[in-house]
Parts: sequence; structure tokens; C-alpha cells
Amino acid sequence: MAGEHIKVIYFDGRGRAESIRMTLVAAGVDYEDERISFQDWPKIKPTIPGGRLPAVKVTDNHGHVKWMLESLAIARYMAKKHHMMGETDEEYYSVEKLIGQAEDVEHEYHKTLMKPQEEKEKITKEILNGKVPVLFNMICESLKGSTGKLAVGDKVTLADLVLIAVIDHVTDLDKGFLTGKYPEIHKHRENLLASSPRLAKYLSNRPATPF
Repeated sequence: MAGEHIKVIYFDGRGRAESIRMTLVAAGVDYEDERISFQDWPKIKPTIPGGRLPAVKVTDNHGHVKWMLESLAIARYMAKKHHMMGETDEEYYSVEKLIGQAEDVEHEYHKTLMKPQEEKEKITKEILNGKVPVLFNMICESLKGSTGKLAVGDKVTLADLVLIAVIDHVTDLDKGFLTGKYPEIHKHRENLLASSPRLAKYLSNRPATPF
């Protein structure tokens, strides 16, 4: 995407856009991060194809615009373009497997969104004592099977980034949930940040948001 202007459009949060942002950061690709307030969204919505976020607007050197929609499709596209989907068919499968496992956790997290506080606390307790530990155990088994220090081998892949995003969401629900548990997940984050100084800097400097 050399010479193109990339704009990632989303609300002022990590949410479904964070895997896209982190993929671009890890790949060393410059992009514009446009964050829209909920207050401004109704007037901006008609200008976005499909009226949904996140969206990515790519403008080439001739001013031609291409819109990209669907968060994981965008992240996969960017990751594939920058060689972050594994180097062999086996690695590709491992990347996709971990993405699927992380998305299963994300599905549980989404049950807590836009709920009254009392109901959110009830749902949070249910999922953190129910499916989420089972899913994290599956993720840990996948990490144990890696041939390197990262999720799949020794090179940063989309699996690493999706995993970081979903772990942050679970930590939002309960900051102590991972404490003393899942050593593979803690080690993975440590190895990932050591492997990608750009990503480490981004995570350290990104704005604190509620989601």
C-alpha cells in the first residue's frame, strides 16, 4: 500500500478496530486514526458505506477511494499483505485456529456490552466462571504447540494481535482475572512486545478507553 493514504475509522475505543490498528503498527504502515464520538455518529453514519464501523478508507495517489469493511476481513487482508498469516499452510492453519479461539472469547465478552451495570456484573461473573476459562485453556494449549516464542513460530502474525486485543477486553471486565493463571498467555505478551518494539510503543502510548 505504498503511497496510499489509509484511514481507520472507528469510535474512540479499541473495540473491533484494534486488531486492524495493531496489524498496521506491527507492519510499520502509517495510517490515520479517525475516532468518532457517539454524539457525532448519527451525522457521519450516512457517509460510511453500510453505515457500520470499523471501516478503512484507502485513497491512492490518483485520489481514487477504496472502502474496506468487516473488521476481521480487513485485519486478515492487511496481515496477508504484510506476510503476517504464517509462512506455510500449517502455520496458516495455526494462525486461523488461534484467531477462532480468540473470537470465541470475544463473543463471550460482547455479552456484557451495553448492559445496565447490575446485569453486566451478573453476566461477567457467569462468563468468567464458565466458558472463558475453558477457552483460555484451549488458547494456552495452542500456544504450547508453537514452534517459536510467539503464537505461531517466531514472527508476528495476526494471531498474536487478535489474542492481545481479546485479553485486554477480558482484563477490562476483571483486572485480576489473569493474575497467577495462564502462564503461557503472560509469556506470550512478554515475547510479543520484545519482538516488536513498534507494537510495544503503540500499546504503551495508546489512549486509555473504556472498551
